[in-house]
Amino acid sequence: MLRQIDTIVYNKFLKAREQYLPIPDVDIQRWALQGAKEIHLNDFQASEYWLFIYKNRHGICSRKITNIVTKKDIINFDNIVKSELEFLENFRRSSSKYLPEEIFNTDQVGVEKELHSNRTLSFEGEKTTFGSVASKNATTHSYTIQPMISLDGRLVGPMYLCLQEPKGRIGDTVERYLFRPKNVIITCSTSGKLTSSLVKYWRNQILAKSIGKKALILSDSWTGHNGESIYKDLKSIGKTVKRLQIPPKTTSHIQPLDKYFNRQIKVLAKKIYSPDELDQFVRKKQHYQVSVTSTQSIKGEKADLTQLKIKIKSR
Repeated sequence: MLRQIDTIVYNKFLKAREQYLPIPDVDIQRWALQGAKEIHLNDFQASEYWLFIYKNRHGICSRKITNIVTKKDIINFDNIVKSELEFLENFRRSSSKYLPEEIFNTDQVGVEKELHSNRTLSFEGEKTTFGSVASKNATTHSYTIQPMISLDGRLVGPMYLCLQEPKGRIGDTVERYLFRPKNVIITCSTSGKLTSSLVKYWRNQILAKSIGKKALILSDSWTGHNGESIYKDLKSIGKTVKRLQIPPKTTSHIQPLDKYFNRQIKVLAKKIYSPDELDQFVRKKQHYQVSVTSTQSIKGEKADLTQLKIKIKSR
């Protein structure tokens, strides 16, 4: 009898999760009571203890919902999977004509101007928990970086950095104190995001100077990369670039930068700005040398991973 209830509840659970419906504990208990009624097990009680045992048996736990989808997204899921497979097949055909050092992936990453934590230690029972920041505006606005990696495991060319400046240009005061590393190209916009003209600037200052006579570029469906002239114009300087567009809603699965690289940038920024690290910097007078190193080429189906490492040298 109990096995029948178990099966009834589990089938309903699977059906609900296949539709990405949120399921609270009370739904499990409600399904169990409905199942008990169907098989005339009137003495059954879906107690908290039963619920605990049931969830433990099936490996069910409470999880934070990280992606919100609509019914339309669910219906289109098969089309998304199809577009992903078609892109991978297209990439396999196209990449056979290029060397690993001629295949690139570029992507834009937004980083908050002021990094802050959404969690803190505080006292039990307090009704409101506050956290202070220097500027609320800086927690909702960001700057953009655009890295580029190659299939042979290199971070290619300078890093492209777009700052947010209210007037769309770097003011005299900011310019006076702005640090310009040799391996970073700095520009700006009113939003901190790239525009079509800034993408062309990236093409001229970074892409064109970093590739040979031919290249295969993988980039997402952002409109700034979609203009045909962006890459065709490079033919005038003897360079041929073919672009493959990664289909919408698939980048988290198949874009190398999304899978293996971008998260490290935000982790590195938080590491540098964490209070503990800054305190250690002051106390021990350590020098922080941030260097970008490449992993050796990873053979097989997985894309190459370029890692960021922090080297700490003490005096």
